[in-house]
Amino acid sequence: MIEFIDRPCGWSPAAPSSMRELANGGAPAWHQYSTAKYLNGSDPKIVSVLLFAPSDLRIHVELLPNSLARRWEGIGLQFASETEVDCLDTRRVLNDSIELMLTVPPLMGTVAGLCRSLHLLRSVEDSDSSFSDPDLPFSVFVSCPPPTVQSRVERLAESIAHEALHLQLSLVETAVPLVVDSVDTVPIFSPWKGERRTTRGLLHGVYVFANLRCFWMRVAARSTSCSPWAAARVNEINLEMRQATHLAESPALTAIGRRFATSFLRDWLHE
Repeated sequence: MIEFIDRPCGWSPAAPSSMRELANGGAPAWHQYSTAKYLNGSDPKIVSVLLFAPSDLRIHVELLPNSLARRWEGIGLQFASETEVDCLDTRRVLNDSIELMLTVPPLMGTVAGLCRSLHLLRSVEDSDSSFSDPDLPFSVFVSCPPPTVQSRVERLAESIAHEALHLQLSLVETAVPLVVDSVDTVPIFSPWKGERRTTRGLLHGVYVFANLRCFWMRVAARSTSCSPWAAARVNEINLEMRQATHLAESPALTAIGRRFATSFLRDWLHE
């Protein structure tokens, strides 16, 4: 299972769906999935549906009842209201973000294959919020940047892709151990958090941002309209990845985990 993600954006677009079905009971589990149903068996409230080819691949924009939304109050997640979720501007930015990801088929395959329920968080003017939980295998939580900020489509596309990549690596970890939990007790520095975190947390960061760098490099090469923003993100990620190379030496990595980490850090290990 590890081979299909052994390099950034190096997998077949169909691979995430195939892996998902092997690990989660086939197509019915996917088609019947919603965050609400998964958490307490209740019927979901689907506000809108994002469609892309083939037609059976779709993302449901789901609105959670307050009783379930309160589950994440402790980590500060604030959900957008139904009015904020179900408006033409939000739908346009969501659809344009999906269109942008379609230009890089491997990443679109991950989003299409693993993001079934999408939840919108309340936006904050100067920052983007996103979240995923490995215990919710097909749910992502993202904020939609407000109209007053620039590069809204790019920012939302990155947030969705970011959380889908976390879900993808979590799915791989259900079959291939990358970290020895009993050894992962000494936190190591993460340039993205600006603080120390577990080896597993940093491994996820390296995996996600190496893939996002690949995504933005391909976008910049194909689209002049957003290439300045994409180029800026590539430069930012390069700086951060240079500060994460110590991951490859973590004793908490399994042999496969070390090979995996080294593969994704290759461009920065010998600078």
